Amino acid sequence: MNKIISYIIPTPIGNLKDISYRSIQKLNDSQLIIVENINRTLKLLTYYNIKKKMIKYNKINEHNKINNIIKYIKKNNINTFSLLTDAGYPSISDPGYLLIKKLIKLKITIECLPGSNSILPSLIVSGFPINEFTFIGYLTKKNIKNKIYNIKKENRTIVFFDSPHRFINTLRVLIKILGENKKIVIYKEISKLHETIIRGSIKKIYNKYKSFNIKGELTYVINNK
Repeated sequence: MNKIISYIIPTPIGNLKDISYRSIQKLNDSQLIIVENINRTLKLLTYYNIKKKMIKYNKINEHNKINNIIKYIKKNNINTFSLLTDAGYPSISDPGYLLIKKLIKLKITIECLPGSNSILPSLIVSGFPINEFTFIGYLTKKNIKNKIYNIKKENRTIVFFDSPHRFINTLRVLIKILGENKKIVIYKEISKLHETIIRGSIKKIYNKYKSFNIKGELTYVINNK
């Protein structure tokens, strides 16, 4: 196999301008772009006037798609390509890990560019100690209780993602396991029009928002110090 370079490129989590100049350069240099959702990525590429071949690669098809992607790269003599997700970094609660693992096995050069994500901004604006922190991914209906019981055992600041339709239920579980006075910060719709930072005790936030129809992705930060 010829010398191949793959670029891991973080995409904006809200404002389309939240992408580095270097990332745009690498997308322009790429002969192929591997994406989570073609329509979502097309909006970003169109905004920056980039026209490239795209291959869809997501959580549904990632196990079956990897070998086809490698075959396509070999067959078409691709020597530069990029891996993107809909928002933020591939592999962080998004597809990418399995493909990256395969690229490493094939000794394909990987460059990961710095850029947009929701974890670090949420930690920074929280005002909580972040010299050490633990990211526990997405809460789901199946894992929520176990993950929150594990949070109780932690001494570090905790950060996790949650969907808006579980918002009130998540607060109820947090109150039950961590107590109503536990301080949290919820960063909603980072870098978007309705960006909001919600601060306070879990009980105070629950009382204020229990009648609201919350929209947009949520990033929680919990102070365990």
